[in-house]
Amino acid sequence: MEVWQMLNLQKKPFIGKLGTLILRLWGCDIPKTVQVPKKLYVAHHGNGVCIHPSTIIEKGVRIFQQVTIGRSDVYIPSDQSVYERIIIKEYAILGAGCKILNNKGTLTIGENAIIASNAVVLNDVPANEVWGGVPARKLYTRSVEEIFHGSAE
Repeated sequence: MEVWQMLNLQKKPFIGKLGTLILRLWGCDIPKTVQVPKKLYVAHHGNGVCIHPSTIIEKGVRIFQQVTIGRSDVYIPSDQSVYERIIIKEYAILGAGCKILNNKGTLTIGENAIIASNAVVLNDVPANEVWGGVPARKLYTRSVEEIFHGSAE
């Protein structure tokens, strides 16, 4: 069984709790309110993946282990927060251990963007860019050849 199968299972009446239980046993916290495509690639059964309930994830996104997506203003009650959501656009790659944190409005990770392992993203990431570091910053822009052929020159 894959994570995307458990995500689809947890949205079904009666048996949905089984999907949620299996995800929790794998150490994966993806609430059923997270908007995900029918198939979502989550490496290593989602080990340590934690995603905020209002997150939107589009098709083709790849999420590796230990990724956190959520609020950075946890020191204030959620009803007083101005956090809205985080949107992960099509074909973005979230490297192992990266953190995507937002405390105001909507934060967007653009199409084909790559977030390096262990990066801490606090701002919008435009399409086709590679970001890394703590806090994350732009490392370079991916070329069309790299996006479609998979190799950097």
